[in-house]
Amino acid sequence: MQETFLCINPDTFIWCKNTAGLIYNSENGQGFRFKKLDVKPVIEALQDLENLYCIPLKDNDLNNEYLKEFILNIIRCQTGKLINQPAGKHKPVNLPPLLNLQSDKKRIEKASPELLGENMLHYLMELTIHLNATTQNTNGYKLKVLIGFLNSLSFSSLKHVRIKSEDILLFTRSGILFSTIKKMPAKKSIYIKINDIRPEFLSANIFSPEGFVLVIRIDNFDDLHKIHQIIKMMEKKKIAAEFEFIIKDEEEYQIAEILVEKYQLTGADIKPVFTGDNLKFFEKNIFLTEEDLQEPRLNRREVFTHQALNTNYFGKLTIMPNGKVYAHPSHPPLGTVEDDIRELIYKEMTQGNSWLYIRDMKPCCDCIYQWLCPSPSDYELAIGKPNLCHIEG
Repeated sequence: MQETFLCINPDTFIWCKNTAGLIYNSENGQGFRFKKLDVKPVIEALQDLENLYCIPLKDNDLNNEYLKEFILNIIRCQTGKLINQPAGKHKPVNLPPLLNLQSDKKRIEKASPELLGENMLHYLMELTIHLNATTQNTNGYKLKVLIGFLNSLSFSSLKHVRIKSEDILLFTRSGILFSTIKKMPAKKSIYIKINDIRPEFLSANIFSPEGFVLVIRIDNFDDLHKIHQIIKMMEKKKIAAEFEFIIKDEEEYQIAEILVEKYQLTGADIKPVFTGDNLKFFEKNIFLTEEDLQEPRLNRREVFTHQALNTNYFGKLTIMPNGKVYAHPSHPPLGTVEDDIRELIYKEMTQGNSWLYIRDMKPCCDCIYQWLCPSPSDYELAIGKPNLCHIEG
């Protein structure tokens, strides 16, 4: 006598919200949506951890039209399979994908930053430093304090240091600050608006594969002649330059696309910006549709990551000209550069609003695509809407 089992693959996620359900195979990126009520007993049994993703089927189960279609979709998407074996034999089992948080927030909360020590520095991956004239005078924080703060990052996992200033020459002329950042084993970028570029700045011999990358921010397309001139100048001087196009509408997007293609700007980034009166542009071009999330191509680890942390903000700190340190400029500061960096990271990991800002709020928590959708971003903060999508449930 034979028994038939429906077994779900261990890389497959099953989510149910209200009456809707979604099965997603993180190994091949395939999945399908279903109505929970049509297959409720089977789904509830599969989601019961004691069954370990394998449940027996009765002889008449495959005669059920809805269940038969459900199982065919499971096989088609390779999210599971039917297994026939002799009755009485140990049933097959699979381990459902479960998020393990023991090395994250809960563990950190039980220990102090002193006990966690240098391990806290491994969470830091990107640092943005805003500079202006106050950085080096008595109205701002002392330069040596900033230098000390940067030197304390020696054992961090820092991958990128961004310098932002209206007058980059202030930075390049500050020998100790310049040399300190130059020695840091990370990509180093200097951001400047196209209108702030001056000939004497471009003559500074600091841009090379071993030095700093110049990132030119273009947020005004009125003077196209100047934009072309600057791009050509970068090519002529062989400056390691990247371009950041800040666009407000489809017309500016098309202009940016033409510039990227014309000059083969491989390091270019096109970023929409919310102005307060271009919501329709965002609804048409930025908001997600259900079709966008049909095949998100997220692997198992990426799905877990969306459940635990914000992929847009995690690991990033910002230092403002007054010395205050932020996980995100829209939220209160964590402290200043006079504080221990480990304590600042500990504070964000246990009390912060940025690094662990996930889609656990309404209406996202009621949506089956909750963990397939990208992490909340600056767009949600600017627009004042938690979900930028056209999806219901």
